[in-house]
Amino acid sequence: MSNTSVDEQTAAPAANESLTLIERWDRDFSQTKTDGITYDYIIVGSGSAGAILANRLSEQNDKRVLLIEAGGSHTKDEIHMPEACLQRSEIDWQYMTTPQLYSHFGCVNQQSSWPRGKVLGGCSSINFIQYVRGDPHDYDNWQLSQ
Repeated sequence: MSNTSVDEQTAAPAANESLTLIERWDRDFSQTKTDGITYDYIIVGSGSAGAILANRLSEQNDKRVLLIEAGGSHTKDEIHMPEACLQRSEIDWQYMTTPQLYSHFGCVNQQSSWPRGKVLGGCSSINFIQYVRGDPHDYDNWQLSQ
């Protein structure tokens, strides 16, 4: 482990995340012209909640919704397999915990990985397929009962 302070180690994932995003794009989108398009809602992250929220908001015909996702679509065959093969891959942010003083004794530098999905579906796409997609009928019934 380097001789950095705990504060510097804690800040490292955010700094690394920024570098990853900057290096990922072939061109600078900060100067992209939007031709005056504005949005009523901007959803950052297309995990389970973000994707559902963007979908529901987009059902309002008079509203414009922008869904932003750092990763791409989940076209990898492995996503449909309940394995850890996607953790620590290019669709995982690859965060690590700060070194722990009282646990993680079997881990290198007393740190453990903290998988976070960088793909459509977010963490639900890489967490051993431990998710359940809601039945639209259930959501419709919630709305009817109000």
